[in-house]
Amino acid sequence: WYAGPILQAFGESPILTHIASRYFHIFFWGLIPSYFFFTHQLIAMGVGKQRLALVTSLISTCFLVFFSVALTYGKFGFPKLGIEGPAWGMVAGQWSGTLFSGIALLTMKHFKPFELLRWRVRTSFKVLGQIFQIGWPIVIQTGGEIVLWFTVTLLVGWLGDTALSAQQVVNQYNLLIIIPIMGLTQASSILIGHASGAKQYGEVKYLGYTHMGMGICIMLIA
Repeated sequence: WYAGPILQAFGESPILTHIASRYFHIFFWGLIPSYFFFTHQLIAMGVGKQRLALVTSLISTCFLVFFSVALTYGKFGFPKLGIEGPAWGMVAGQWSGTLFSGIALLTMKHFKPFELLRWRVRTSFKVLGQIFQIGWPIVIQTGGEIVLWFTVTLLVGWLGDTALSAQQVVNQYNLLIIIPIMGLTQASSILIGHASGAKQYGEVKYLGYTHMGMGICIMLIA
């Protein structure tokens, strides 16, 4: 919400700061549903329902693309909003993904035994402790990468609009490389987690080496 003053403090140009502020003031309304959507997808993948995560992602993407195009260029009777169009598209994508995935989790028979809406007060704090213990190194590692990307973007922003536009194109290309690695990582985490829970430590070692080898091959190709 305070992206404008923050970017001004870092010496970015007033034009870029104004555009970013307009975008983030809209994108702000998609933050909370994005957390739920991501959690829903991880639940589905964790119990072997990857197809559900894929379908809800496709639905979210369809909403994102439709409203981004419609509101950016004023298509299909919608107003022409320019840079604000993609922001509203992102919000529509996050809300639609959250709603569809949430409905699926609550209505599909596969998830009934989990009683996802049941509030477990006595055991919640123990689980929160486990989540924190496992999660804080991931937060530091992932947060460090995001801070690095943010810093690079700020530096390129000082070079001007053209350099910043080119850097954003490069970032999108990088994501095409990163996405397969993310998919491999999630699959590896799920399989190794299941094997570790079953105390099949030989299988953990085998899966770990296999997925590291696949990751190295992907990066060598990239």
